[in-house]
Amino acid sequence: MSAANGLGRIRASGVSAEDFASSLGSLLHKPVVDSTGLKGRYDFIMTFTQESIGQASTGSESVAGYTIFEALEKQLGLRLEKGKAAVNVFVIDHMDKAAAEN
Repeated sequence: MSAANGLGRIRASGVSAEDFASSLGSLLHKPVVDSTGLKGRYDFIMTFTQESIGQASTGSESVAGYTIFEALEKQLGLRLEKGKAAVNVFVIDHMDKAAAEN
């Protein structure tokens, strides 16, 4: 992701829907699960306001543009929906310090 003038831009090349969902989850700090069923790899550019992901713009004024949610729908034809889904969780319940080798 790059950012300038209060706008964020994601430029992707050869990205699967599953990888894109994972990246969106990292960007939004919430889990995003791919339910599209799309199996290919895609190239795209998506532009949105930084304010819509909780980042302040470089200027003091609001910037005109799509929120990340509007950009997903209008620029890529995708939509984020709230819902419940099973997700894989890795739990570590115990850890021992390894012996240091001399």
